[in-house]
Amino acid sequence: MITLDQGGCRQVDASVITPPSALAEVVEHGFVLDMRHVSAPSWLVVPDASAHLLVHLGGGADEPTWAQASLIGARAVGEAFPIAGRAWTVGVRLRPGALVALGARVENVPVGHRVSLVDVWGSPGEDVRRRLEGTPDRADILRLAFAFLSDRTRAGTDRPWAVRGFERAARGRGGRRVIEESARSMGISPRTLRRSFTAVTGITPMRHVRIGRLHRAAGMISTGACSGGARVAQRAGYADQAHMSREFTALIGESPSKYRARGLADSFKR
Repeated sequence: MITLDQGGCRQVDASVITPPSALAEVVEHGFVLDMRHVSAPSWLVVPDASAHLLVHLGGGADEPTWAQASLIGARAVGEAFPIAGRAWTVGVRLRPGALVALGARVENVPVGHRVSLVDVWGSPGEDVRRRLEGTPDRADILRLAFAFLSDRTRAGTDRPWAVRGFERAARGRGGRRVIEESARSMGISPRTLRRSFTAVTGITPMRHVRIGRLHRAAGMISTGACSGGARVAQRAGYADQAHMSREFTALIGESPSKYRARGLADSFKR
């Protein structure tokens, strides 16, 4: 979730773009992130149940001299990445399980790993990589990415129904009960749901629930939309503030207060 990375410090520098309606089932959104004024040597990326198509641009603030296109799989935990020389990031956040619908080689996209587009889509992936990396204009990069994904939807299949059903049922909810209730509503066993969901997303349904709950809490913390740790924990779906702190440490490696401090520190350096 691009607006939550690095403590949410760059929300004002991130432009989130709605995808074409034909891609609504497989694409959450596109985005352009201005990183020209980032002073930190690394960038904390929060865990995410979605894979991302990314193009990093760097070497020059206004006229980048290099570009790198790749795809990164779902992230089970947060991770800090080096960002030296990076000026912009243009990306597309896919929906969980969308790689199947886009005709991707899912087995070549390990959780949390960055992979080349040729490993994901073969020669069409290599062709779009060259075009993405050879296009200096950020809006054009996003248009190329959307066009490529539109072509792949015709070459692929539907997004797995079990993933779609669970994603809808789990939205805004927390706890293990949602897995059993979702499975029951779809007429399958919780074991079948776990197996089907994990096979196409790389993460378990429970991990998906935990990440969604973390995103809700991180959004409130980074924007100041809700004051007080206990209140944030309650509204995000945690049992209590201590539970929220444990989950932050487990999923991003730092407490909610440190996450908030990270965002504030980088914001003040702009």
